[in-house]
Amino acid sequence: MSTPTLTHVSWTQAEVYAGCGEKWRLQYVEGVPQEPQGAFLGGRAIHGAIHHGYETAWDASEELPQGVWEHYVETFSASVTEAGGADAVRWGGRKSREFPGGEAFNWWLGREPEAMLKRAHATVLQDAADGLRLFNGTMGGVEVEVLATTGSGTPTRSYIDRLLVNADGELGVDDWKTGKPGGGSKMQLGLYGWAVKETLGLEVTWGGFTYLRASDTGKRHERFDLTPLVPLVAARLDAFERGVAAGVFQLI
Repeated sequence: MSTPTLTHVSWTQAEVYAGCGEKWRLQYVEGVPQEPQGAFLGGRAIHGAIHHGYETAWDASEELPQGVWEHYVETFSASVTEAGGADAVRWGGRKSREFPGGEAFNWWLGREPEAMLKRAHATVLQDAADGLRLFNGTMGGVEVEVLATTGSGTPTRSYIDRLLVNADGELGVDDWKTGKPGGGSKMQLGLYGWAVKETLGLEVTWGGFTYLRASDTGKRHERFDLTPLVPLVAARLDAFERGVAAGVFQLI
């Protein structure tokens, strides 16, 4: 088996490799087709609709603009069609009397995804009231693409949902989550902080997740001090690169 050459590094790759090296090899080296995941398609469409909301200045409205929901429905439906149709997608989630098949196609066009978008909208309005602002203007702090390089020179690309500045002038990152509350990895935020520092020379001191499934506002937001995490990112990426270079693909 030949040793693969890394052309770029991403957080997703590092996470997959840490979870199962063989899964990473099959997915990123052998190119084994991956079954489309409904949660991924729905989550991606939610993110796209939130971005559209920022583009249409939804922070100036007290109601969720109809165009945001319409954008979500159109994007999600198109992605399912592109994946081969609803029958070709692997749907998961909790089953219920209303949705015995779990969080399948119709679930993702129902009340809960709309509620997620309303919670995102409420978060935007509350952040403004709390003195949080987007870095570098409105769209400059949304879906921020940050390009950096590892210690060995391998390119990395990160997409930060929101790059924010708090009332004290401290820079932070926030990531929208459409999965189970509490499931985010602090090291993902640390990677974003590392990438911003490497690229822009700016210190990211805090980060957080906004869990859009959480109806309880107390469980919707997690905030962390990223100061001790950012220095660990380089070592994490280095371990990933060295493992791939050594041909270590542990089956877990």
